[in-house]
Amino acid sequence: MSCACSLSACLVLALAAASPASGQTNLGKRVTIDVTEAAPQKVFELLARELDCTVTVDPAVKKPVTLRVVDMPANDIVVMICQSIKCEYRFDGKNLFIKPLSASRKRQADSTLEHSRKLESRLPMGMHFEGTPLKDVLKTIGKAAGLELRPWKDEGSRKVTIDVEGKTVDEALEAIVRQIDGEGVVMMRTWAGSWGQRRLVDKRREP
Repeated sequence: MSCACSLSACLVLALAAASPASGQTNLGKRVTIDVTEAAPQKVFELLARELDCTVTVDPAVKKPVTLRVVDMPANDIVVMICQSIKCEYRFDGKNLFIKPLSASRKRQADSTLEHSRKLESRLPMGMHFEGTPLKDVLKTIGKAAGLELRPWKDEGSRKVTIDVEGKTVDEALEAIVRQIDGEGVVMMRTWAGSWGQRRLVDKRREP
């Protein structure tokens, strides 16, 4: 019986490239995985065997892995698995080390998730703007969602007339930046405390 068949889940690894001549593991190899509720130790061991590298999985990493990807670089798969079961990895060219998220990484992951939830939250009923400056619109939406928002550069005085009740924050922001025909960006305070761009419309890709 093959190693893959020893799992209750089905795990299939199909490689599309040979190992690099340098002897280092090529995490760019394309791999297909179909696995359901499999122990992370087994998944990483089988993946490492096919990639010709060693793997060390911390015993504290226990959450079962469910994943189905087709013809994807191994590095992307490792990242995807780690994100799904909240662990982190280190790779030194030949050895793969898997361990639980550190306290700082866990805080970062939790903060990022909470930030994403706010962007997907729905705005209250009755939220309507009539000829309101963009800076005031963003302030109102930000207050409702628990976010800090501000206009891109000199767009703050542009007038907005729009009904955003029931829309997610992201949906509302996209509709607003399309209406003012600006750069397609608003500034947002990130979970880390710095300001960053939130691009809602990519003008470079639109006709």
